[in-house]
Amino acid sequence: MKKTLKYAPLLLLVLLTFSACDGETTKQSPQEEVADSGAEITLNTFTSSFGYTMNYDPHLFYVLTDESSDNFELIARQKDQSPSVYVMVQRVGGYSVSEYTALSASKAMNGVYSVTETAFGADERDAVTVTYTSETDLGLVYYAETSVKVGSDLLCIKVVTYDGMPANINTAIEKMLSTFVVKE
Repeated sequence: MKKTLKYAPLLLLVLLTFSACDGETTKQSPQEEVADSGAEITLNTFTSSFGYTMNYDPHLFYVLTDESSDNFELIARQKDQSPSVYVMVQRVGGYSVSEYTALSASKAMNGVYSVTETAFGADERDAVTVTYTSETDLGLVYYAETSVKVGSDLLCIKVVTYDGMPANINTAIEKMLSTFVVKE
């Protein structure tokens, strides 16, 4: 049975919420202070050659792009203190959504947490999300891999967060995903 959500897959939001809740107090980086100050943040719109647009906060993320993927990576990450945080989008050909979902599920490091059919992004595209976790030396890492059919290809959106991640970063990722629009 298909479950429809307004913006992003429910499990992705749950993962983002859980990754921000560990009870520890952390010092905020300048980027976090800007985001928490209540000041109006201007979002940049990224238009991809893969056929989508998505807004992002340039105070928190930078974009790296090449012929294989678009990567929205956290600016102020301290590599020895926290796992990577990013949103990666790839355009993949040669797979159906079910085939790519099976491939994603087979790659899950600690087993599949869930596979969910849902609606994704601002244009509420039919999508399937595979979520799973991995324990690392720096803590628990959450993964959500969403596949969206676009013409004969798929857009594959991978979101990586971690347990105890600052809430403003979770919020920024939720906003990013809610603005994702396919341009056909």
